[in-house]
Amino acid sequence: KKVKHSGSCSVRIENRAMRDITYVSYSTEGLAKRPDGPRRIRPNRRYLLRWWVKGKDIEPTGTGPLMMMFIMSQEGGRWRRANACESTATAPKGTFDWRQRQFVFVTSPHARWARFTFQLRWTTGTVWYDDVELLDRGPVVPVETY
Repeated sequence: KKVKHSGSCSVRIENRAMRDITYVSYSTEGLAKRPDGPRRIRPNRRYLLRWWVKGKDIEPTGTGPLMMMFIMSQEGGRWRRANACESTATAPKGTFDWRQRQFVFVTSPHARWARFTFQLRWTTGTVWYDDVELLDRGPVVPVETY
């Protein structure tokens, strides 16, 4: 039996040791030349990353399933990396049915691409990820603070 939230399949991650991190990675850079249009992120934009996760026997003392990401920008010919992470305090534990999770982020003035990793981090169990969406929620106005 295939485990899925919708469509024909989902991504399954299993971790058997507390000290390990297992993950699947998605990059906007790799999808930039798809026939249905570019997927690069745009500067000064608010984005919503949304996905569904299901878990089985997730160890309650571990970090649990979560999303981590980094955004690459290029300014003056130099690459810069900015990291962001879903809160580990709200990571689901135990056995649970499909739950929708989301993360909002704002890109910098020189943002070019982003990489997202969906992880089972420092815990044991099995998770399934499905229906990952990256939605552009519109422009933001950069403000300089002093």
